[in-house]
Amino acid sequence: MPAGRHARRPRWRRRQPADAPTPEPRIFSDDGLPVFVVPHGDFVACSYAGCGALRLVEDVAAKAPCSACGRL
Repeated sequence: MPAGRHARRPRWRRRQPADAPTPEPRIFSDDGLPVFVVPHGDFVACSYAGCGALRLVEDVAAKAPCSACGRL
């Protein structure tokens, strides 16, 4: 066995490849539309009647118009 700097290095084995993550099951509302779960404080829903698009909190604070309906 050589007495150089590589003499006491651990011998690593290749691990088995990790399984691909499975997608989370989709959730649907009573009327058949998909429900999207987003982090609690990042988005708010547009309050205009019939819109309900998710808007970034920063956009709402900056009074930017909704990208879906164009209302403030």
